[in-house]
Amino acid sequence: MLGKSDYEAHEGVNSGGANAVYWVDIVLKRPDGLVVVRNITEGAKVKVDEVTETIEPDLLYPLLRGRDVQRWRAEPSAWILITHLPGMGT
Repeated sequence: MLGKSDYEAHEGVNSGGANAVYWVDIVLKRPDGLVVVRNITEGAKVKVDEVTETIEPDLLYPLLRGRDVQRWRAEPSAWILITHLPGMGT
């Protein structure tokens, strides 16, 4: 933990305090390739309405939360909706 490292740490994706908007569970995978998702509102600091919508699966990425990480194991328990392209900035 101390000293020089070959690795450089980065924060990664940050939902800007809107976790209840961008953190989702997949409810259904439709035959046409689209997915039905529902936002995760349980435990959210900012209260938002629970919404179920159909979206393109290309917008979803595995979400690894702190509670998903254990010694020698990390298993995503939800999905995060990423609606911008790399290089677009904030």
